Amino acid sequence: MANFHQRYADITPDFAAFLAEHQRNVLVNYKTATRYRVFDIVGIPGFLQTPEYARAMLSSIRRAKGQTTEGVDIAVAERRKREELLHDGEHTLDIVLSQPAIRHVIGGDPAVLAGQLLHVLTAMDWPSVTIGVMRDFNYGPNLWPQDTFYILDSAQVLLENPIEHTKVLEPEDIAVYERIFQSLTELAAYGDEAKYLIRDVLDSLT
Repeated sequence: MANFHQRYADITPDFAAFLAEHQRNVLVNYKTATRYRVFDIVGIPGFLQTPEYARAMLSSIRRAKGQTTEGVDIAVAERRKREELLHDGEHTLDIVLSQPAIRHVIGGDPAVLAGQLLHVLTAMDWPSVTIGVMRDFNYGPNLWPQDTFYILDSAQVLLENPIEHTKVLEPEDIAVYERIFQSLTELAAYGDEAKYLIRDVLDSLT
């Protein structure tokens, strides 16, 4: 099955309407899988975003496109439904966060990032969630992760940026991302060490 690419600009001129619909479509796709593996290079993944953080992120994307923030609140409500999957006993989430992901003050308000990091600390104790944090900016000698990616089971990989989204469906390509993710987990900190790294950022925000 061929990989799939789609530019947002080619979907609809009404991006406000598309924004909420896209969140609903993403959730439908997520429900086809039970295991999620995520590497985020720029921020906290949607599964764990607080309403304030999600609003800041979606608003920043719209501003980058030269658009108003119309429709963002509806999209945030839809986006928040992803977290419900982590409490149904059927889904698991394994995340590796980069240093920029835990430090990026999206929207310019440190209080939003602080609230988000506190939520991440809480999620670290959920039985369905495993969260690793990169200790530094070293991704290993053979790695060059350039984008955030989501691995759904071993059936697809989702890549997304403000311009387009890509669905990777070729088994050999999925295997590449699985190897990259495994290597990242071997470099990341977990447990108390990961919590220490996040609390260190929290201390710097106060």
